[in-house]
Amino acid sequence: MAPARDKRAAWRVISASVPGADHVRNDEESQDAAAWRVRSDLLIAAVADGAGSARLGGTGARIAVRAAVESLRSARMADLRRRVDRCLRAAHAAALEAIRQEAHRLEAEPKELATTLSAIVAAPGQVASLQIGDGAVVVACRNGDLELMSAPQSGEFINETSFLTGDASIDSAALRVFECGAAHVAAMTDGLLRLAIRLSDGAPHAPFFAPLFRYVSHPGTDPDGDRLAEFLRADRVRERTGDDLTLLLAALTE
Repeated sequence: MAPARDKRAAWRVISASVPGADHVRNDEESQDAAAWRVRSDLLIAAVADGAGSARLGGTGARIAVRAAVESLRSARMADLRRRVDRCLRAAHAAALEAIRQEAHRLEAEPKELATTLSAIVAAPGQVASLQIGDGAVVVACRNGDLELMSAPQSGEFINETSFLTGDASIDSAALRVFECGAAHVAAMTDGLLRLAIRLSDGAPHAPFFAPLFRYVSHPGTDPDGDRLAEFLRADRVRERTGDDLTLLLAALTE
């Protein structure tokens, strides 16, 4: 008889990004981006929304998520568990430096690659996030409670978004470490906020998340995110927003 294998917690992840209605009409790509890695029982993830007003916003978003995830992936495991706040700030610095280097290579200003950024480290008993801009990270605890990690951030003026390339963005970033028996995590760009977050009190909208969290929990579901992308393209979603849409879903399983 073969020896029994230890059951260890692991994350099942699905993500998709689709262009908004305006970009579809102009035959343009989405300016959103997402990246993730699973390391032991840790989920490392990032989502970003390139500024529509920035000439290279989509490039900035793609660079930011890759650099943030790589920074977290290469961090010491002990630090990710005990000093996750420092690791998230280091990921912010790595993403900003990667954008500055790309701007230099392209002979552009960093603000031309302006982007939001949400970076996440999730473990079975703790979820931590650093957010710059108007995205959202939602955690579902094992007891069924939903928690919004931080409210979408605005800039100095109404309807102005904070960006990674803005002045002193690390000082304005929302960093939170939430202790909970995590069961699911969702990260999204602002195109989904009107569907996912209640305007009345800023709380996660449970009827939006419940079927999505059941979906990602099922073994073998949608490994390439194709069906999730179909959901994001559906009329019932499109009619609520014209923005690019990115959604990353994760379920903690054995």
